[in-house]
Amino acid sequence: MKKGGGTLSGGDTPLGRHLRFLETFARHEAITKVASLRGSIAQVGVGDGFGLITLAKLHDLVAPLSTSTHFFGFDTFNFYPNPDEDELRSVEKLATSPHNRFGAVTREDVELRIAEYAETAPFSQRKKSRFRIVEGPVEETLDSFEVGGTRFKLVEIDVNLRTGTKKALEFFWPLLAPGGLLIFGSYSMGDWPGETDEVHEFLLREGLMPRAFQDSDYPSGFVVKSFRNNDSDSLHS
Repeated sequence: MKKGGGTLSGGDTPLGRHLRFLETFARHEAITKVASLRGSIAQVGVGDGFGLITLAKLHDLVAPLSTSTHFFGFDTFNFYPNPDEDELRSVEKLATSPHNRFGAVTREDVELRIAEYAETAPFSQRKKSRFRIVEGPVEETLDSFEVGGTRFKLVEIDVNLRTGTKKALEFFWPLLAPGGLLIFGSYSMGDWPGETDEVHEFLLREGLMPRAFQDSDYPSGFVVKSFRNNDSDSLHS
């Protein structure tokens, strides 16, 4: 699962800042599609917290009176666990990159950034308790995650590896509200065949057509879960 800066984004450089600007455009597009829905938001592969906090900021701006949306972040906060053989090349490439920041950010770092945002958020949104960060391999943590009555209106999966992606898809898709968005971080990106394979099999199995964001290639795309096949991204419409 991604760690530190998450994907190879260039870090705190002009390129890195430009890419994060484009990420924000994509997430703004996503939030505007789901802001009026009931449900929470999750990011699987939270990295340094930038994506999750950006989703929260945008949601608070678009729906400033909403107080029921909670934000969940999942990550190992460690380097990629147990990559498959066809994923090793990408993992090793990232490990030796000068931009690699894996291991530089801890769960406590992300929680501190969340607390700092909560202090500056709109008054009705100043609740650190809206956020929950879950540490550990998603293949294990989702098995013990207490769902209760929680349902989701947006889930972003950016695990990069096959096993974690498969688990996240199986877990979150039944919990995604009709009209909700499922976002893929690295689908159809050559460096991460495991995530691409699992997402592709999921799309074919569910009969869904992935869409691209208008102004950014990252995250790589999304699908909408709908009420009926004839008003969705379904291939069966």
